[in-house]
Amino acid sequence: MLKIFSFILAFFLILSSIIPVYAFTPRDELDWVQENYDIFASNHNPQDKINAKTVNDLEIDWVNMLSPAPQFVGGYSVAGSELSSPLIINGSVFIGTSYGRIFSLDAKSGNINWMYDIPTDRLSDLEENLPIMLNPAMPHIHSLSYFEGKLYFPSPPCNIHFIDFNTGEFAGEIQNICDVGSDDGNIGLFKGPQSAAPSISEKDRVLIIPGGSVIEANLGGRGFIAGYDIDTLELLWRFFITPEAGGDPEWVLRVADKGWIAGKKASSLPVDALINDWGKSGTDGSQSGASRGQWAVDEETGIAYIATAQPSPAGNATYRPGPNVFSASVLALKVRTGELLWWHQVNPNDTVGWDCNWNTALGKFDQNNEKKKIVFKFCEHGVMNAFDAATGELVWTFDPPSTKRCEGCFVKDPEDVVEMKRPWINHPEIAPILRNPASGFGLEGELALAYGMVYVATYNFWDYVQTVPVDPSLPWNSGYAELGDPFLPANTTIHALDALSGEVIWSYFIPHTGYRTSLVASGGLIFATPPNGQIYALDAYTGDEVWIRFTGFSHLENIVIGSDSDGEMRLFMMTGGLANSWISGLPLYVPGLILSFKISELHSLDVSQSSFHYNYFGLFLLFFVIRKYVFT
Repeated sequence: MLKIFSFILAFFLILSSIIPVYAFTPRDELDWVQENYDIFASNHNPQDKINAKTVNDLEIDWVNMLSPAPQFVGGYSVAGSELSSPLIINGSVFIGTSYGRIFSLDAKSGNINWMYDIPTDRLSDLEENLPIMLNPAMPHIHSLSYFEGKLYFPSPPCNIHFIDFNTGEFAGEIQNICDVGSDDGNIGLFKGPQSAAPSISEKDRVLIIPGGSVIEANLGGRGFIAGYDIDTLELLWRFFITPEAGGDPEWVLRVADKGWIAGKKASSLPVDALINDWGKSGTDGSQSGASRGQWAVDEETGIAYIATAQPSPAGNATYRPGPNVFSASVLALKVRTGELLWWHQVNPNDTVGWDCNWNTALGKFDQNNEKKKIVFKFCEHGVMNAFDAATGELVWTFDPPSTKRCEGCFVKDPEDVVEMKRPWINHPEIAPILRNPASGFGLEGELALAYGMVYVATYNFWDYVQTVPVDPSLPWNSGYAELGDPFLPANTTIHALDALSGEVIWSYFIPHTGYRTSLVASGGLIFATPPNGQIYALDAYTGDEVWIRFTGFSHLENIVIGSDSDGEMRLFMMTGGLANSWISGLPLYVPGLILSFKISELHSLDVSQSSFHYNYFGLFLLFFVIRKYVFT
């Protein structure tokens, strides 16, 4: 009996040293449930299993080529427009695609659990707005939000749709968000929600929805933000970003005591620079929209920090004199009431397209034995700003030396009355200019906040543009003409900044490619996904290269990290799809792919000191048993 017991004990001691040993945080604590991971929009998953020691052992476990969305409108091809970052919830992956198609996949196998299509009657109104269809980004689902068993996302013409995340079955909708009655003041070509999912306050139980224009400001729709009770689906409040049609001469003056413009207190600026802001806004297409990134929410104070897009027409300010408040701004609103607490406009009277789209991030810090909250925003002129979360005052600003700008492309001084009122069409700069950062490309992605640092990626991309006259009879006016891609080299620089001071900790340069997606922090690493088909993993503290992997296709979305049904951490990457069209300039609507990486089991052995000793003890015991009972 002793012989058998000793042999079994020795065998299992040896076996224990070669079986992979995993210890995971419960799945629900590591799920990726919002576009930017958490309510602070940090893009930081605190898991530690995919780290600097294991990331080189990541291997592709499965690939799924998602079926393209149907072609609904006038034969315009939008197949393969896979643009949303995945969500990872309870062992499943959720992806939004073009024209309202949602997929649920098993995170472990990659098999499709279910697929959901918005009913075609929801898309019929788009046929009346064919100009919108020329931009294939308009009707797509940029992101999803999850809350209490439901997935929330926008659906045309101006609704919020939600479905059961387990079954994919219809679970309800909020209809006609843009129908606000006679005081609408919205004359846009198409009144619809942004392509982003609502931000959600769990404590106050409010859906915070961007609305009023389909995408940014170029369609002339009057932008707004709306708060809806998540239980009753009743409208709680609506906050307009621009004045109603016909103008409001005291638009800025009424809120000047709560605001800042380019770092200066609005109430201290000349009245002549603020009066009659936006002119006769709305009658000529001069409007703005909310951003399509996730907004940070502070559950302790019940405040949401919201970013807005550039003013429209984007390149010609003839019909929109003044700073154009609240375009290109960060707003602090009470979640339950919509009350404006503070605002900070980053780019007054913007004529270059340097809006403040994408995410806002909220950080909480201990400084000098005091609690400090900071709101971080990186806008498309490539400048990083940190605001005091309580007041909106500028804490620090970072203008990257890696960002190059054209002559005449600058942030205007709000104290310059002449500049605030000058018609752009009379500027001497109306000759073609080489613009950088290009409109929409100075920064077109989300920052990451982790390890006491904030991580941002600049996008240097040059293009030729020329200011053009604006026709007031047309609701859709860009204000400038694209003169073609000069094929000058693009580049990206990733910066790690001290979150409290803005001091540069490290920088990492990527040549010959731009950047248009989020940075992600996890496991002491920073993951970057530029559109060159590579995934970069950098040491979060030093910026050193740790891992680079080529995926084969361009990508417009960040990686996400979450666990499968076995609790095994995985890395997920969307690639292909519309990215290849936007990056190449060619109609390459490659069906979108999702790739799942996991740590190779061949390289995931636990070689800790304790298992090392157990191994030798087991070998010794096995040798002893064999010698005593076999050879004697």
